[in-house]
Amino acid sequence: MKKHLLLFWVLLFALTITTAQTSAPNFDDKNIVYKSEEGKVLTKDEVKTLYKTYGGDNVQMKYKMNKGKMEIVLKILDKTQKTKIDKQHQLSSKDWRASKIGKQFPEFSLTSLIGQKISNKTTKGKVTVLNFWFINCLPCIKEIPDLNKLVDKYQNKDVLFLAPTYETKEDLVDFFETREEGFDYEVLFNAKPLLKKLLVSSYPTHIVVSKEGVITDVLIGYDIDIINKLSQSITKLLD
Repeated sequence: MKKHLLLFWVLLFALTITTAQTSAPNFDDKNIVYKSEEGKVLTKDEVKTLYKTYGGDNVQMKYKMNKGKMEIVLKILDKTQKTKIDKQHQLSSKDWRASKIGKQFPEFSLTSLIGQKISNKTTKGKVTVLNFWFINCLPCIKEIPDLNKLVDKYQNKDVLFLAPTYETKEDLVDFFETREEGFDYEVLFNAKPLLKKLLVSSYPTHIVVSKEGVITDVLIGYDIDIINKLSQSITKLLD
């Protein structure tokens, strides 16, 4: 039974990080290379034409790193493929979210990039906002500027912002060295044990935890209104 459950989440992980992307690609990032399924490197105009012709909802993205650059393979989904992926993703996300709300956040102990030890003792008495992400997740990277604004909004409040990822410290350091803008959340590396406890399978995923350590809200996927939605959850817990 455990083996079947593990296989289910592995397959779900593979599905959700390659699901159709509704927002347009970031053409200004020189570290991103776009390719067709056949391996052809696509120009900026070719990618724009593809999105204009088929619409963002029908374009699937698959991510991987190659020599320090992110490669994104674009695949056009037919109606059957799109419907199947959407249904599986919506059902699994809804069930997973429902299974977390109202539950105690699990025990954990991780280290931040600046060497700070973060655990349940650190979060006790504070509203904790967690962003689960990874380097090759384009939607995760795209929302970082908004998340930085959120951190700034709650300065000097009892709110702790954490960004756990399964990435290694070395890979994260290399990644941030190529970016002009940093990440104001406390980035926690080697977080696989926590990911397994929570069974996180979609990225980005945001979890809001009360001062008592109870999960009060879960937001899954990229959202242009992420600041307002997380702010509503945080403010309720601070009032």
